[in-house]
Amino acid sequence: MISDAIKILKEVQSLATDIKSKPLNDAIVRLQESVIDLSNNYLELSEKYNNLKEQVSTSQDVYLDDDGFIRVKDDNRRFCPHCWNKDRRLSLMPKHGINLGISQEVSKPYAFECAGCKWIVYSANEDIHY
Repeated sequence: MISDAIKILKEVQSLATDIKSKPLNDAIVRLQESVIDLSNNYLELSEKYNNLKEQVSTSQDVYLDDDGFIRVKDDNRRFCPHCWNKDRRLSLMPKHGINLGISQEVSKPYAFECAGCKWIVYSANEDIHY
């Protein structure tokens, strides 16, 4: 659609050159600049739309598991719940937890710290198997 407008503007500019009207040529140049700006805005908005569409699609496949890790459907990796909730970013959690050295009576004695934000998720399992 925008490319059609540019073609028409080129035709009009060619006709205006034959007429030799400086005000008409100046108006056509301003119109061409406006169409180019419109085209650039369209491309920017199209990119933002595609990013938002991807985020919505990803959000539908994301869930919180029993240990409090963010998971993605059909993916064994664990992600940071804080990074996801704050920035909608999937920040991978480490595979090995740190033993807190506390009593075995605690149901989740292993800590997994996000490298991105330092958020800690506690788990009953020492290792995450991908």
